[in-house]
Amino acid sequence: MNTFYKTIATAILGFTAIGANAQMQDVTGDLTFTNDLKISTFSNANKALTVCGTDTVDYPLRKATAIAALGLNNVSSGNAVGQYYNASDSVTVSGFNFFAWKSDTVGGISTSVLAEMYAVGSDSLPTGTPLASVSITVDTTFGTGQLTTIIKRANFTTPVLATQPYVLVVSNDSPIGVSVLSNSYTAGNGGFEDLASVKIGANWLRGSSVNVGGPSLNADFLIHPYVDYRLNSDFSINPDSIYSVPATISITNASSPIINDRMYNFNVAIGESILNHNYDFGNGGGTAFVDDSSVVYTMAQNYTITMLDTIRQYNGNFCVSSEVKTLAPATTVGLSEFTANSGTFQLYPNPAKGNLTLEMNTASAVNERLFIYSIEGKLVYEGLITSSITNIDVSNLNNGIYTIRVGNTTDRLVVSH
Repeated sequence: MNTFYKTIATAILGFTAIGANAQMQDVTGDLTFTNDLKISTFSNANKALTVCGTDTVDYPLRKATAIAALGLNNVSSGNAVGQYYNASDSVTVSGFNFFAWKSDTVGGISTSVLAEMYAVGSDSLPTGTPLASVSITVDTTFGTGQLTTIIKRANFTTPVLATQPYVLVVSNDSPIGVSVLSNSYTAGNGGFEDLASVKIGANWLRGSSVNVGGPSLNADFLIHPYVDYRLNSDFSINPDSIYSVPATISITNASSPIINDRMYNFNVAIGESILNHNYDFGNGGGTAFVDDSSVVYTMAQNYTITMLDTIRQYNGNFCVSSEVKTLAPATTVGLSEFTANSGTFQLYPNPAKGNLTLEMNTASAVNERLFIYSIEGKLVYEGLITSSITNIDVSNLNNGIYTIRVGNTTDRLVVSH
C-alpha cells in the first residue's frame, strides 16, 4: 500500500455530465499533494473489544494510487459531491472528514460548504432531507498540498444510527470556487464500484454517468466517515451433540455481518478476509483461520470450541470479539420407557476404557439384571448384579454413548478407548 503515502501530482479538470450541458470546469493548473496523514501501523492488537472504538473509514484513500482535485460551485460545475457507504450492520456515524480549500480570493479568503448525510434512494443516490448537516468553513489555505493542511472535519451535533446504506455529501450552492479531492479517475481508482455521485443543477448522477474532460468518473471522493459499531461473535454447531463416534460436525459462522464488509474491515478490503475468524475446535489440533468448517471428533467427550473474530480497523486498531461453546455427547434418546437416573447406582470411570465399575447405592438392587444399550437402542450387554459392586468388561464395545439400565433406573455411559 506504499502508493497511498507518496507525493502525487494531478490537475484539476472539469466534469461533463453525459447527456447534459452542465459541466465542472478546470479551476487551477497542476497541483502536488502529499499524504502526510498519520499512517496506521496496526500495533494495537488484542484489545478484545466487543463495542469497537471509533474508526475513520478512509477506504477511498486506501484505494488511491494518485489524487485528483475537482471544482465545486453552482454556476459552471457540479454543486455537490457524495460518497456511498454500506451499513451491513447498525453503524453510528458521528461525522466525517474531507479535503477542500477555496480556489481563489474572489469574494474573500473563506466561504462555507455544507457537510451532510443522506439516506440512499434509487440508484444508490442521496434522497430526502439530510439526516445530519453541519456548515464547514473552507479558506484559501493550501500550503504545499499536504493533506493535513487541507483536511476538514465535520462533526454532527447528534450522531446518526444508520441501519441502511448512506451517502456523505459536501455541497457548495454558490458561485464561489471550492476544490475537493478524490482518488484518481484516470487510474481507475474507483475500481468500477460506482460509489461516487455528483449533483449537477438539481440532479444527482452516479459517477459512471459523469465524465471528467473525457474519462468517466471511475473514482471515489475522499470523504471518510467517523463510525462506531458492535462486533458480536457467534457460530452454529450441527448436529449440536455427538451421537456416535467418529462424528462429523459442521461449524458455521454466524457473527455480525460487518466483519465481512470491506468498508469497515481493512482485511477484507485487501483480500485477507481469511483472518476474520480464528477457531480452536477443542480437539487438540491447534487453531485455524477458517470461515466455516467440518470437523471430525473421534472421542465421545466434551469439547470446548472457541471462536475469535477480528476486524482490522482503518485507524490501525483491532476490534476483537469471541464466543465459546461446548460440544458434548448427546443425552439418551429412543429409550423413553426408562426413568431418569435416581441415584440408585454409580458408574466409574465414566468415560470408561476397559473395565467399568457399577456400585449400587441400595441393597435391594442386588440380584437385579443390568442391560447396556447402544445409542440406537440395541442391547449390547446383559448381566446379573450379585453384589453391591460389579465390574463390567466394556473393552469389546465401540467408542460411543450407551445407556445402562438397572431395573427401571438408567444412566449414561460413555466408552472411549
